[in-house]
Amino acid sequence: QHLLEGHHHAGHDDVDYIKLENGSRTTSSSGIKSQDHPQISGATWMTHLPSTTPMSALTIPGTHDSAAYTYSWPFIATQTLDITAQLNAGIRYFDLRCGLRADTLEMVHGQALLGLRLDQVLVDMYAFLSANPGEALIAQIKRDRKDEKSTVHFSQAIANLISATPDHWRTANTTPMLGELRSRIQLFRRFE
Repeated sequence: QHLLEGHHHAGHDDVDYIKLENGSRTTSSSGIKSQDHPQISGATWMTHLPSTTPMSALTIPGTHDSAAYTYSWPFIATQTLDITAQLNAGIRYFDLRCGLRADTLEMVHGQALLGLRLDQVLVDMYAFLSANPGEALIAQIKRDRKDEKSTVHFSQAIANLISATPDHWRTANTTPMLGELRSRIQLFRRFE
């Protein structure tokens, strides 16, 4: 996958963007040119951006119900690529919907259990970041169903999971610069 450069003129606002061959776009205020980096892949596109770039200045490619790839049932499957393939394609924003069942954070799509745990998804993300330390991820974690047979609250289960690997996480509710988030995951909470 190669990086393509584009320019869009909308009224009086000119917008420069970087477009991956898979169709994803990210804005570029850095002056990066495709001819300067002809072999940038989806797996490493952020590596080539300046660390001083605010994350809010980027259009981040993401997926809806990111873990809903394990079954091909209608109305459940929203993805065809697993987490690693999504990462390698350039996806950096993940919509992770969970339910707590018997003290285990299960990946779900509504009431459907996906046969995958959140800790398994995170292992794939951690491995990707270790192999690609110039990249940064955003994980929106949502409580998508009521707790079942659990002795801990959903938010405590998430806190326990994050505290086991704190170097991989940024949980502050401010907007970071890309350099601050490299090799880490920014948590977006959709739970209390």
